[in-house]
Amino acid sequence: MQTAQTMRRPSLSATTIVMLAAVLIAFVLGGFGGYAVKAVTSPGSVASRAAAACPTGMHAVVWYTAKTWACQADS
Repeated sequence: MQTAQTMRRPSLSATTIVMLAAVLIAFVLGGFGGYAVKAVTSPGSVASRAAAACPTGMHAVVWYTAKTWACQADS
């Protein structure tokens, strides 16, 4: 004799929903933090100093991890 079985999808647990919400909030706050820093700093003064420091035919290359920059030939 055959019996009918209903297929049930496993529902999302509360822990999974909380973790997804936490990751989403972290991305939103991180993105907002980046825009807030861009609004506070003045990009014109930093870019003009770096561009003026390199001779013609060269551009500034920045290594953020080493907190330094140098001039490199345009190619």
